[in-house]
Amino acid sequence: MKQILPCILVVLLAGCQALGPVAGERMLGEWRTDLAGLTLVSVFGAESVTMSGQEPVPYHVDGAVLRFDTPGAHTFAIEFTDRDTMVLTDQVTGTSQVYTRVAD
Repeated sequence: MKQILPCILVVLLAGCQALGPVAGERMLGEWRTDLAGLTLVSVFGAESVTMSGQEPVPYHVDGAVLRFDTPGAHTFAIEFTDRDTMVLTDQVTGTSQVYTRVAD
């Protein structure tokens, strides 16, 4: 029994992690990033993102991949290093951009 208990705990913890929020839900809200010395604020809604007051850009998320619904748009790998830090990595260039959640 002592050998089985750790296995059961590992399976339960893995299951709980799999049931956590998906990337598309975690990224909803207001995020700040610095780009070439400029601070940009992006607001991710359920189907579009508004970047620094510009017109909304539609997007969709498939697993941990973000794709803007615009001609020629790249795809970005989504990674969360913690609750308030999101890293988007361009899958073509490999360039990463770090975003910090704006406090409510």
